[in-house]
Amino acid sequence: MPNIFNLIKSGPNSNNWTNIEVIAEQHVVSSALKSWLTETSLLTNKLRNNIDNYQFEVLQEYFDEDEKDSSKKIFVREIAMLSNNRPYILGQTKTPEKTLSEHPWINTLGENTLGEALKNVGEAVRSDFSYNCFYIEKTELENIGIQEIKQTLIWARRSTFSLGNNNLSTVELFLPGIECLSN
Repeated sequence: MPNIFNLIKSGPNSNNWTNIEVIAEQHVVSSALKSWLTETSLLTNKLRNNIDNYQFEVLQEYFDEDEKDSSKKIFVREIAMLSNNRPYILGQTKTPEKTLSEHPWINTLGENTLGEALKNVGEAVRSDFSYNCFYIEKTELENIGIQEIKQTLIWARRSTFSLGNNNLSTVELFLPGIECLSN
């Protein structure tokens, strides 16, 4: 699966993160889409309740340089939530070395979702979401298994989890068609 997360780092809107109200002024956000974007409980559960054949897949896990300090490493985990091999949500978690050393369970999640693991961490507190959206080439959508979609706008939200004195960041990409799922 091609790495669409590169859009977040280097895409034309990469610095335009804002709240949902500002995004709604710039782009049409249906109530169905907004309910997905603003969901505060586990997306895993919401997807399981709204699709057939829920699948969870770890796309890749690797260490990358910290953008602020290249001498430090960041553990990156990228996942997909799918139905019948069609992705609806892609997620990326970035965990600094310091957080990973104090919470080593993060890089041993395997096929478990971060959200489900964080439910069991009493000290986990999530920040407010910030939002963005990115246009993507139709061929890139086809490359990840999304066919016959006219809309090539990908919605994104990001947040930070505080784990005591540590943190990790998440970005979730909501792919075209998610708004058609029941809520």
